Amino acid sequence: MVNWAKCKIAEALQAKSRKVWVFKGTRVPVMMLFKILKGGGNVESFVLQFPTVTKQQAQVAIGYAALTLEIFDEKS
Repeated sequence: MVNWAKCKIAEALQAKSRKVWVFKGTRVPVMMLFKILKGGGNVESFVLQFPTVTKQQAQVAIGYAALTLEIFDEKS
């Protein structure tokens, strides 16, 4: 699991009984980016849908997630 607390573009919002990681300064969940990518979208389509998130923020989120996967893979 990715620890978004260590990622500079994310912050936690309390939603009901759990934390939701959003892009800093927005209410857009970070996971929405990955849902769009999984569905065949790209960073450009994401920032068009969510203009409060910058392309740079989206790219940092992808890079951070990839970095955590590399670290996880190295521990296996």
